Amino acid sequence: MEFFRNKCVRPFKVAHFNHKLRATSDEEEKLLRERCREIGVIFIAESGDPQAMRSAPSLEAEARRQRYEFLHANLGDNDLVVTAHHANDQLETVVMRLMRGYPENSLRMKRLSGRRYKPLLEIPKAEILKQSENRGLRWIEDESNEDVSHERNWVRHKLIPMMMERRNVLKTIGLRSDVDYAEESAADRNP
Repeated sequence: MEFFRNKCVRPFKVAHFNHKLRATSDEEEKLLRERCREIGVIFIAESGDPQAMRSAPSLEAEARRQRYEFLHANLGDNDLVVTAHHANDQLETVVMRLMRGYPENSLRMKRLSGRRYKPLLEIPKAEILKQSENRGLRWIEDESNEDVSHERNWVRHKLIPMMMERRNVLKTIGLRSDVDYAEESAADRNP
């Protein structure tokens, strides 16, 4: 994958939002802080308000709100928030948005949306894990990702595996780019 061979040519910093919702979150922050120090990258961290998250109508929505508030507060004039959303996340988002009745043109996450950039949307998680292992990087999986009481986790661990028994939906849905859909939409409008 070409993305993994290229080096970032612009200066960047790592911003980490610790939601404080899990016992392991402080250890994860410490490991990330140490790795950034080792490679000479600026590290900024902030902790969330877990009580506000737990008492909100949607813990996930409140956690996301707090996280993006922190990230955007630390942006310089020409900075972007770059996230590691990947093809599996894209597939989950499409499925969840279909379930919620989103219009067809709003099903997919966009690679660039405002000041948020998601460069890995066409790369499957398995490839990211493989590249991490090849580089000797330690992977940390958020254990709350296993809790199927959260809708996204249910989609990830229950619904998508059932769909994959019939068809490789990661390939047919998750790996499709914004450009593919834009071109299809234009062709549909101009037959």
